[in-house]
Amino acid sequence: MLTVEGKWIWDSWYCRDDQGLWHAFFLQADRSLGNPELRHWNVTWGLATSPDLRKWTYRGTVFRPSKTPSFDDLTIWTGCVVRNDRNSWTLFYTGTSRAEEGKIQRIGRASSADLVHWRRQGLALERTGENAECYEGCVPRRWKDCSLRDPWVIRDPEGSGWLMYFTARSPCHRIPMPLVQLALPIRTIL
Repeated sequence: MLTVEGKWIWDSWYCRDDQGLWHAFFLQADRSLGNPELRHWNVTWGLATSPDLRKWTYRGTVFRPSKTPSFDDLTIWTGCVVRNDRNSWTLFYTGTSRAEEGKIQRIGRASSADLVHWRRQGLALERTGENAECYEGCVPRRWKDCSLRDPWVIRDPEGSGWLMYFTARSPCHRIPMPLVQLALPIRTIL
């Protein structure tokens, strides 16, 4: 089990590099905040590595909210990391902005050659385009935010591209759960 002194850690996702080393990415926040509920608004990504999924070495902070006005300048939340078709790494993650007070979630992407240094590539998914009606937007007095989060990307088992699974609310009131998992082909961005 991984613990990091002085930090809360939660939500993790994993990948294995070409040398067989496991990389665990996770959300982290400083315990100096006092109130654990504040961690969601003061979050960065930590990284730990392990040769055997038992003994972990903490590598520090590898991703944080953007410094410039952006869709992800307030928070970065759960994501996933995949080896892309160009033999480098792509991460997908949830981001929120200060300008919108964290009320609108979008999915961003970044790339890396070494799983430590990441370069932002911009938005991967938001509520626009031909399928925008499939996702519920902000509904005042109903939900506190617009959910479009928790991306999980896999190779399409029935094709040559990729699929992204993510969590969003459906505007369809016949669906019993307000949050649903949806899949989206993402052939063009990997």
